[in-house]
Amino acid sequence: MLFRSTINGLTLSNFTYEGISMSFVGGTVTISNNVIQNIFQPTQEGDGGGCITLDESWKTVIVSHNVCRNTYGSGITGNTSPNSLGALSGSSYVVDGNIVLNTCLQDADCGGIYFYDTSHTMVNCSWTNNIVGNTGSASNFNAKGIYLDDYTSNCAIHGNQIYGGTYMAFMFHAGNQNRVTNNLIDMSSIYSSSPNNQNVAYYQDDFLGIVRGYNGTMDGNTFQNNVVYSSVAPFTTSCGKLDCGYLWMFLQENTTRNPMNPTVSNNLYYSTVGSFTNYGSSPAQSSSVYGPISDSNPATGNPLISYTTGSYGERHYGMGSGSAAFATPVNFTVLQTGQGPH
Repeated sequence: MLFRSTINGLTLSNFTYEGISMSFVGGTVTISNNVIQNIFQPTQEGDGGGCITLDESWKTVIVSHNVCRNTYGSGITGNTSPNSLGALSGSSYVVDGNIVLNTCLQDADCGGIYFYDTSHTMVNCSWTNNIVGNTGSASNFNAKGIYLDDYTSNCAIHGNQIYGGTYMAFMFHAGNQNRVTNNLIDMSSIYSSSPNNQNVAYYQDDFLGIVRGYNGTMDGNTFQNNVVYSSVAPFTTSCGKLDCGYLWMFLQENTTRNPMNPTVSNNLYYSTVGSFTNYGSSPAQSSSVYGPISDSNPATGNPLISYTTGSYGERHYGMGSGSAAFATPVNFTVLQTGQGPH
């Protein structure tokens, strides 16, 4: 088992499984200022086909200012499991200032930034100021921008720019205490890529067993002070699906549990064509123990959004000084710059 490792300043291209893969690192891992691209695994297997994968046991991971682009699988991934070699209590996973482009080109259950934590050991998960663009492809409509899978919990997801997806921006699966704030989500590609996709987030409960006292109740999740934007008309109730016209999708996998709604409030919704409606989930998707998700205080003013294109093909979004996003109740803070290698 390694106890400290740093990977800095490399360019890794044209591999057929993964760019960087590390397992059983008991101390601190720092992966920074690398360019990892063109990871085209011929046949999808496990977590393969991505840029950076951290498996099983580690204490602290810092993934910062990398470029990850053109992958069949997830971009930046990590996982722990209850059976891993001493799954480390109090693990920290920091993902900051990365550019993640054109990922999940083939892998269906996939995310630009993806994590699962069936050991429920995460206490300091911070995914901030990343650019996550073009997740999924014309042949894969099931990719997510940021994917909190299998009990992933205690994450602060803040200041990210998410665009160009083919399915949805966020996936919550059975975790708790995840705080999604001050992110910009451009839904334009989601509305234009497939008539079956329209959601900003998927909220899915599950019961994977009682792990360190947690039983999958999904308590303490929040989605607040974000900007949801589109330059393509949002879908309405005429699209032919149960959740037509709703921004959240809910799936209750285990009816013996009593999962808790996320707190959704103070988000801004704006489309330059048409308008957003129903800022939550369909009542038809609720159950006797789970009510529909709704935004308790939505805002609808013009955020004055524009973007420029960077040297790796990424978008850098900004807002005009009179943006409604900067006003109450959203109180959006200015998006950070300087993503990618330094």
